[in-house]
Amino acid sequence: EAHGRAGLFRCCGIGDATEGRTRCEESVANKEWYGVDDLLSKDRKALQAWWRDEGKPVTRPFSCPRCGAFLAPLSLLFDENYDSHFFFEADAWDGWLDDADAVVFAGTSFSVQVTREALRRCRDRRVPIYNFNVDEPEKTVALANAARLRRATALQTCDESFPQLEKAVRSKPR
Repeated sequence: EAHGRAGLFRCCGIGDATEGRTRCEESVANKEWYGVDDLLSKDRKALQAWWRDEGKPVTRPFSCPRCGAFLAPLSLLFDENYDSHFFFEADAWDGWLDDADAVVFAGTSFSVQVTREALRRCRDRRVPIYNFNVDEPEKTVALANAARLRRATALQTCDESFPQLEKAVRSKPR
């Protein structure tokens, strides 16, 4: 869950605070998150109805329970690094990569900072990578990253990569 988690939200400080409240400070917005149960009643009901296919699609951001400004999903955005928010556990992520026997990518474009860093570390330590994307990544990005790794796995779809991972796991001594 280093990249975020569905069902958690953070104040993004966009939009007006409501009912005389002041917008959350950046330090609060970067350190606190809200679950579905924390949402305002109208937002919680709309989300739960949508999950059950009983409601209209969600068409506006939910409101921060603290200040009323917009909430964003608790996920890493393209312009953010893992050390942007403590939830993303940047120190733990560094340790995971340092200790990895293999790295598995799922649903990535290979175009953000974390994937580039992971690919670099895999190359430097000669750690195998496995890619689980239904479609191949864009050729320009995938080719550049595969060339850096000197491996073909960055170009493979999950149909090709999963059997390789399964074989590697089954052959590893316990």
